[in-house]
Amino acid sequence: MKDIQLMRPHYRPNSKEPEEYTARRTALLYNVENRWDIDNHKQTIRWNAAGHVLKYYSALKSFDCPVDVVSEKKDFSRYPFLVAPAYQLVDQPLIDRLTQYVQAGGRLVLSCRTGQKDRRGQLWEDAWAGPIYNLIGARIIGYDVLPEPLRGKIKTNGKTYEWGVWAEWLEPGRGTSVLARYADQFYAGKVAATSRKLGKGTVMYVGADSIAGDLEKDLLRAVFQSKSVSLQNFDDQFIVDWRDSFWVATNFTARKQIVPMLAWRRSLDRVIMRKSLWACRICLPIRVPNPCSALHV
Repeated sequence: MKDIQLMRPHYRPNSKEPEEYTARRTALLYNVENRWDIDNHKQTIRWNAAGHVLKYYSALKSFDCPVDVVSEKKDFSRYPFLVAPAYQLVDQPLIDRLTQYVQAGGRLVLSCRTGQKDRRGQLWEDAWAGPIYNLIGARIIGYDVLPEPLRGKIKTNGKTYEWGVWAEWLEPGRGTSVLARYADQFYAGKVAATSRKLGKGTVMYVGADSIAGDLEKDLLRAVFQSKSVSLQNFDDQFIVDWRDSFWVATNFTARKQIVPMLAWRRSLDRVIMRKSLWACRICLPIRVPNPCSALHV
C-alpha cells in the first residue's frame, strides 16, 4: 500500500506513450479453438501449442515490444506488426482481412501449421493449407516431425538452428524471397522460411518450430529492422513495459539485469522496479536525472 501511495503523485493517466515504444506495438493473434484443435491432433507428442506461441511472445518482449494478445474481433489496422503463430483454423473472410492488412502496409508473420484446416477442423478439399498460398506467396509441399531425440538443422545468414518438433518445406512463388533453408538429412536444401511484399506491406511465413526459439527470434528481428524500428535485446524473462507515465521493469530471471535508459531518452522520467516474485519486490518511482545512465534491477 505504501508503494501505491508513493507512486500516486506521479501518476499521469493522459500521458503520451513514447514514440519509440509505440513504433514497436504488435498484435499477437490468438484463438483458443486453434489450441483445442491442435491439442486434439498434435501429430507428434513433442508439439507444445502454448510453448510455440510463447517463442514468439518471448522474442517480442525481449525486443521491448508492447504486445496485445488479440482476437479476430480487433481492428488489425492499428498495429504496425501482426503475428499469428500456428493459426490452424481459418476461413476466407479472415484470409481476406489479413491480405488487406498487409496491402495497407502491415507486417504480418505466420508460422507453421497456419491455415491447415477450416473452421470445422476439417482439412481443405484443396492442396495442403491451399487457401493461404496467395497470401504467403508460396506453396507448402510437405512437412515432417522427428521423434525424440532426433534433430535437424536450419541455416540462415550463416547461422545454424535446430528443429525437431515440426518442419514444413516451402516452394516460393515469383517475387517471394527465401529466408532460411534446411541444412541436413532428407530436407537439405528445402526452404524453411519465406517473405514476400504484398502491396505496401510484407508477409513472412516460418515453416519450422525451432528447438530453442532462436530462429523465430532472429527472423522476427529482421521484420522490425526492415522498418528501421529500434529494438532492445533483453534477456528472456526480463520484461519492461510502459503505462500511464511509468516504466515497469520485472525481473523473473536469477540474474541482475541492466535497464538501459539511453533508448528511452527524455521520455523516461520514472521507473517502477520489481524484483522477481520469489525474492524481494521493490515498487518505487525514480526520477532519472541522466537519461544516459542505467539501472541495475
